[in-house]
Amino acid sequence: MDQRCSADRLRAATALVVDLRRWGGIAVAAWAAFLQCGGCVMSVSTSSGHRFDKLRTLRFGYGWRVARAIVRQALGREVQFRAQAWTTLAVGVLEVAVAIVPALLIFGRTDQVHGWSIGEVLMVTGAAQLLNAFLAAVITPNQSKMTDYIRNGDLDLILIRPAPAQLFAAFRWFEPAALLGALSGLAVLIVGWLQAGLHPSPAGVLFALGWFVLGCAAVALIWVNLGYLAFWLTSAGQLQEFLATLLTAGRYPLAFYPAAVRTIFLSLVPIGLATTIPVDALRGRNSLPELIIAVLLLGVLAMITRLHWLAGLRSYSGASS
Repeated sequence: MDQRCSADRLRAATALVVDLRRWGGIAVAAWAAFLQCGGCVMSVSTSSGHRFDKLRTLRFGYGWRVARAIVRQALGREVQFRAQAWTTLAVGVLEVAVAIVPALLIFGRTDQVHGWSIGEVLMVTGAAQLLNAFLAAVITPNQSKMTDYIRNGDLDLILIRPAPAQLFAAFRWFEPAALLGALSGLAVLIVGWLQAGLHPSPAGVLFALGWFVLGCAAVALIWVNLGYLAFWLTSAGQLQEFLATLLTAGRYPLAFYPAAVRTIFLSLVPIGLATTIPVDALRGRNSLPELIIAVLLLGVLAMITRLHWLAGLRSYSGASS
């Protein structure tokens, strides 16, 4: 460093870093130490150093600029690899087709199964495909890298940025092409809606949208928490693959499964909140108290996720480990 801090100011800065790190605010601690020392923190040089120009303040609106930069870079990558987009769309159509075939075989001999018609089952299948498209576009690309972040010390480059490290690690990578898989899900959802002949009220539509968003958020938080286990495990990839396998069960109504399985799919792995429950809302089965309770529980899950992240940071020793 060209400029040397006095011993007292350096000790004060170090104490401030330790105190803030205790609460997990490592990125904020680094920035605070920079200010405390009067600018005598050694700069970090990386291959993507030009991006640090966009991360120089903590003022309001910064997160929106980062989000726009992430989306812009993601779109740029997709333009370079256009074949990937078409492949993703084809895979989405194939996944939906595979999910529909068993339903068509079952309903070829009966009109209803456990109170569900073929059209309503198709709606659940479409909702499940929408959920999978969201996860593939936003959650999976980031959580698949969490183990490498921790094992290779790449998390250091995230923690030193003047940005919320947890959010940056969770949403840094975005794959727009994966959203094309939602087109096939939306098509199946509409076809099922027409086949079922449902005429939901505006309140029913709002309930369905609310449950779907809540379910997507709940599944995403569960997935993120599995990724954070990489702070203590060699790899969390196998657990995430197991969760991805369980998500295929969301293509069918919860009524098709035993009571114990239904409980799991509404709590530990809440895929039913994004698939079956929204369709139930369109069928006229709405309950405002249940939705409010679910929102409160989602808030608790978000708090647990935050505490899980902070606990992981306390055990993280950086690239030197």
